[in-house]
Amino acid sequence: MIDYVTFPSEAKWLADELADYKINIVYAVLLVDQDTIVTRDHLRPEEVQMGERSLILLDEFENDPELRPENKLYTQLFTVEQLPDIIHEIMNNPNYIVNVKPA
Repeated sequence: MIDYVTFPSEAKWLADELADYKINIVYAVLLVDQDTIVTRDHLRPEEVQMGERSLILLDEFENDPELRPENKLYTQLFTVEQLPDIIHEIMNNPNYIVNVKPA
């Protein structure tokens, strides 16, 4: 799992680099609406808040023509207690698979 800001072109690069291995690359971008991203950013300690950069990144992802709608997972309606549901969705929904390799 890569917990980082990864754009579709980077996910594709990783899938291409690992193409010879019998693994699937799963790519899910967790997104929220603007109000939620601002609220969540303000909940972070001040020294790690992203401020305007969080809105810029949200806009970049929302407008990236390479980002397929099925790779987006909007999480603003989920609570922290529902984190297992989010993980289950990512692990079990084939829409998030970038490449499919036979076992």
